[in-house]
Amino acid sequence: MPREFRKRGRGNRAKPEKTQDDASNLPLEPLIYRNVLELAVPEESFQTKQNQITAPDKPPAPETEPQFPEPSPDLKAYWRDIDDKIQELERLGAGSTHCTDLLQEVGEEDEEDERNLLLRSALEELSGHELSLAADPETSVILERLIYSMDDFAKRVLADRFMVHFLDLISHRHASHVVQTLLALSAPVLAREAHGKPEQSNSNEADHDHGDLPAMYLLLAQACEDVMPNIQSLSEHPTAAHVLLTLFLLVSGKPVSAEHARSRKSAKWRSKQGHLRSVFHRDQADEKDISDGVSPVPAPLHKMGTKLYNTIKSTWCQAPGVGTRNAACNPATNALLQVLVGLEFDKGEAEKPGSMVDNLLDGLITSQGPQTRSEFVETCLRDTTASHVMECVISRLSPSYFSQFYSTYFLHRMGMLSNHPVTNFLTAKVVSRLDSDQFLPALQECVPKMIDCIDNYRTGVLQALVSRSKNLGLTEQREVIQSLLRAFGVTEDTEKPYIFPCLISLMRLDYFRKTTAFQQIEKSLKSSETDTNDMKLPDSNMQGSLLLQGILQLAVPDLMTSIVNSLMLLPLSVTMSFSRDTIASRALDSILNSPTISPAPRRQFISRFIGHYHRLADDRVGSRIADLCWAVADVFTKEKIASSLVDQQNALQQSAYGHYFVRKLELPYFERQRNGWKAAMLQKFPSRKVVALPTKEEQTKITTKILEEPKGNEIEKDTGRPIEVNEPLQKSKKPKKKKMEEPAANEIDVLDGLFDPIIKKRKKNKKKSDEMDQ
Repeated sequence: MPREFRKRGRGNRAKPEKTQDDASNLPLEPLIYRNVLELAVPEESFQTKQNQITAPDKPPAPETEPQFPEPSPDLKAYWRDIDDKIQELERLGAGSTHCTDLLQEVGEEDEEDERNLLLRSALEELSGHELSLAADPETSVILERLIYSMDDFAKRVLADRFMVHFLDLISHRHASHVVQTLLALSAPVLAREAHGKPEQSNSNEADHDHGDLPAMYLLLAQACEDVMPNIQSLSEHPTAAHVLLTLFLLVSGKPVSAEHARSRKSAKWRSKQGHLRSVFHRDQADEKDISDGVSPVPAPLHKMGTKLYNTIKSTWCQAPGVGTRNAACNPATNALLQVLVGLEFDKGEAEKPGSMVDNLLDGLITSQGPQTRSEFVETCLRDTTASHVMECVISRLSPSYFSQFYSTYFLHRMGMLSNHPVTNFLTAKVVSRLDSDQFLPALQECVPKMIDCIDNYRTGVLQALVSRSKNLGLTEQREVIQSLLRAFGVTEDTEKPYIFPCLISLMRLDYFRKTTAFQQIEKSLKSSETDTNDMKLPDSNMQGSLLLQGILQLAVPDLMTSIVNSLMLLPLSVTMSFSRDTIASRALDSILNSPTISPAPRRQFISRFIGHYHRLADDRVGSRIADLCWAVADVFTKEKIASSLVDQQNALQQSAYGHYFVRKLELPYFERQRNGWKAAMLQKFPSRKVVALPTKEEQTKITTKILEEPKGNEIEKDTGRPIEVNEPLQKSKKPKKKKMEEPAANEIDVLDGLFDPIIKKRKKNKKKSDEMDQ
């Protein structure tokens, strides 16, 4: 047996009989501590140390959840039936625009239709059982689904019933999600109350019996009053924290997005419950105002939001940074702290001494000068929870404070931090804010660690370098591309064909040489035979494809042409494999869409598929590449593509994807009248010249050249050559008017091309009839 599989004590040894004095019958804790102490301290000092050592503290017992009465079995069975009917209406498309229009055409827009009856009966059964249904793990999801179909009055009634036990509900595991859904869906109600619009109702009744029911903004103001005294405990509670976040966003006039509503784990569980939406058609006017980034709320509620913001800020900042630091490292409070930091920047209070941002940066703003590295900030940069808050701070700092933060924590450490499993995200954010003076030194720091970033699939910093260089200049772009190619191992001209395979698979050339695909490519490059069958390549990597797409958007003409030409050196089977892959095909899209690639290599790329477009069009992913090639190609290339597909027309018509491509090409018309087809394509796809705008450096050179031009010289308009002062000025000859030229063959109108044979035949028949009459 090999050594690594041998285990001690596996033999069939006779086990000693257990006795009453056996040590296993003794309590377990004292025995463990005694053995540890015997190994840790000398025997003579054991008696003196024994009294100083105590057992570790037990973890605190979890707080008991508030108890609510359980719903009866009959009530739960009724709500299951309600849930089935609502889901059936959602599957039928109830609530969508086309369904509402269909009902209006048929004439089924009655007051007591099925949906109103269903909702009314459900609300009648809900009355008096709101707390028990919200706290039950099964009926709470059904109640959330029903809230989406409630009108403004029903939401206010439910919110009024919840306000009596608001603190207990938001601290409950299941009821907290019901309250959060009700708060998130109250944003349109607050918008209508702020604008003075009438409330939305599902039925055509005259008025509900409002009684003494308060408005929604008054109910939420009361909720804020209840929350403020317990803000510290609620913000750290695992279930109440997300409700507090939604309430704060609502009263502050911020839209409640999906990322703020639920955690990743909760959102994954919610996705299994199906899509939740209203079964009634809603007017999207108020939702449009909310989606624009502003959620209008009444003025009294907005003042209450400011009061809540000041309460949270004073609670967390009353100690010297302890509350803010604890909130940054707490997963429950972290999301709320991110929103508060953003609001602090919006108010202009972030870059003041004593602010939350100042506490997070450990006095960087207070010091007003060079600062040593803080252990807390270093821990936050590497912590999976606190790094999200630090990313918000880095993205919003002013240029002066950002430069100070960068020189303190990232300068001369970019390479090490770019390969860290957590800090690489913050490093990418830092790279996106570097100026032209800081970019090239930071790039040189990252170059030694690029190989490790590629091997560990951490390409966030690499993508940030590419995207940031796009906004700086040609020198930065060239340095980034050359550094990346050297990191992938592509340095010589003979290795250029492997740029696309290495980048798309995110594999350095040293590792790509060990694959079977490399041997097949080498064999096909050496042989003259062309294999058109798809080649099996390593799995495409999403990060590598995004990195290649970013490179193809850079404006370095010679390098872009070289990279595209490297794809032309590969066998056609490799390019066909790329075009049929869901990830690699996106990189081919960049070749066709990028404005920085010259027309010549793009035309060469499109022409390479001629004779194989029927294979592209017959594939789910390849058909999209074929459509894009057809849209980008000029009319001359389009004619070649159409000519190559005439024989494949019947096969493509029977294909699930190819018949769309045949319809775009108009192949039947191409066979009947080629000149008319060309004229139609010229009108449908007018030729566009791609003119690259001059960069900043080129504009500077042009301006300098104009300023250095001798003042005594003038420029002749027609020839464009400089004229000396002593040279007599010649009168510029006016260009002669050209005669009207006949339209070219490819510019004949479509109708003329169709009726031209008929007109000629009629003229010929008329001429014969005139001769017979004579």
